[in-house]
Amino acid sequence: MRLLDLQGLQACSEFCALRGDPKLAVLVDFSWLLHRSFYAYDLSFPIGGIEVKTGDIYGVLRTISGIAHKKPTSVILLCLDGSAGARKEIDPAYKGNREDTSKAEVYRKQEEILRAACILPNVFLAYHPDFEADDVIGTLARALSGAGLEVVIFASDKDFYQLIGDKIRVASKLTGKTFEIVTEEEILKKLKVKPPHLLMFRSLTGDASDNLPGYLRLPTKLAAKIAEQFKTPDELLQGSPEVASLEEFYKGLTKPQRKWVEKIQADPQTLKKNFEMMRLRPVGRPGLFRLPGDEAILEKYGMTSVKALLKSLLVPGESIHEESL
Repeated sequence: MRLLDLQGLQACSEFCALRGDPKLAVLVDFSWLLHRSFYAYDLSFPIGGIEVKTGDIYGVLRTISGIAHKKPTSVILLCLDGSAGARKEIDPAYKGNREDTSKAEVYRKQEEILRAACILPNVFLAYHPDFEADDVIGTLARALSGAGLEVVIFASDKDFYQLIGDKIRVASKLTGKTFEIVTEEEILKKLKVKPPHLLMFRSLTGDASDNLPGYLRLPTKLAAKIAEQFKTPDELLQGSPEVASLEEFYKGLTKPQRKWVEKIQADPQTLKKNFEMMRLRPVGRPGLFRLPGDEAILEKYGMTSVKALLKSLLVPGESIHEESL
């Protein structure tokens, strides 16, 4: 695997010379897309007399080719999961409510799907063995947007909402010729806080999908009020530089709300743990690489229509058999 810096990502492949420098980076949560495709498409193909489920291959490649078709000058980064060890050390029950994916059927064809996706020369893989895909996505989103690219994060995890800004957007659907972008207004309407305050808000309220309970029956409006005033648990527990004292904050609270704040301050471990679990950790240098594109995989699983679609997205001079970087 060859590691690339961000400038290398923009200039290292034939893609840039043939299509011009990419102005948009699409960061895909690959595990989420794989799971969604596996369960969304009830497709199979006979191999050796056995019906093999192929909805995962079909769904992932149709989605990626859809992005490439609608956004032909984009660079598409499929972000892969590394270890969740750091979060497991903080909370051994992290994601304990999910199925064991270490041997799940959903992951059996992962490498084949990635090789098929790399038929397209603007598809790259992003990975760090010590970090989850969420952290890789967060790091790349900040870095690429800082380098002037527009960034779309294609994922469903609400943790990514904290990144939304002028050059970073989040979408979980692709319809017509556009992504269905999650707007600040939608987040404010649904969650009662703006993106910059989401990390603190969700640390208070918890995340059932990751098996991270919050403070039971904490009023949503109060959680939003705390999150808008305090950016980190330490600010709430020790006082924020932007607030003269906690007493000043208390003046705007009702008596029941004050009791809730005192309860959180007396038992801060839930808040601190959730904050550490939900924050997107900086990854020093994610591995950015490609695998050799392999059309034989598409033939193996009867994906003739997908193969034709992928080929149609190549421009003159591009090869379906590009060597690994």
